[in-house]
Amino acid sequence: MTVFLLSLLSAGDADKREDLAARIYRELLALRQSEGLSDLPRTPALDRVAARRAVSIAARPAERRLPPKEPLARLLRDEESLRGRKLVEQIDVQRETGNPVEATRRAWLNHTPYWDLLIEEGFEALGLGVGRAEDGSLVIVTVFLEGRSVPTDLATLEERTEREVNRIRSEHGLPALTTLPALRDVARRHSEDMARRGFFDHASPEGSTAGDRVLAFGLPYRMVGENIGKSMEMEDPVVTIVDGWLHSPGHRANLLHPRYRRTGVGIAISEDGVIYFTQLFVQPTGRQGEVRSP
Repeated sequence: MTVFLLSLLSAGDADKREDLAARIYRELLALRQSEGLSDLPRTPALDRVAARRAVSIAARPAERRLPPKEPLARLLRDEESLRGRKLVEQIDVQRETGNPVEATRRAWLNHTPYWDLLIEEGFEALGLGVGRAEDGSLVIVTVFLEGRSVPTDLATLEERTEREVNRIRSEHGLPALTTLPALRDVARRHSEDMARRGFFDHASPEGSTAGDRVLAFGLPYRMVGENIGKSMEMEDPVVTIVDGWLHSPGHRANLLHPRYRRTGVGIAISEDGVIYFTQLFVQPTGRQGEVRSP
């Protein structure tokens, strides 16, 4: 998102601030439209992030306003909707000018890094505002929200997860787990159920457990274990999930249990982009046995 914020202004300047922010926003949309690009929505959450950034920059001495080195991540602590998301910012400091909207337009047109950001098609939203420093300078902060690149080949992610788990087991001198397509189906159905109904638990809302689900597929076991995880990390969710399991005692115990011989990983993605993982571990036998969950 793009955020241009008016910070450090008196209360009486609030209307002017919002009006200027709105006019700058319309100008940015017009520039994108001139390139045949779609509009980027402006959201309150990114406006707040940019406002905090603008306040911080405008409060600095003039010689230290650019470039800020601190990461944007610390500004996202109170923004639940932005956690795990990647933001890209652009900062422009203008001396007193009679037409800040036109000055902003020229800046975006004449500076290649600005223009490349503005016409980037991978962003999903922007916000804007303007902040004024004590010496009268305008601090314009633009924050773009990168779109999620949602994985489409879930079967490949499932296979990668199984390979990564077997690689770790091999490093610990343990035998590789054999994938059973039926176990993968059971695991996938549980992930799909969590993604669809928005819960995150080994037991379904109706109370069915991993053991129940495995038996319902006609798969008897001596011992069964289940690891679940969820992530919004789209670049490599497999690494994120498996590393998390390794650092959780219960999940690690399942992953490295020497008696398990069969496995199946099932993955699903919710409408809001959360990736749900379920991995089943089974020691087969001809009768029902122990169930292990972290």
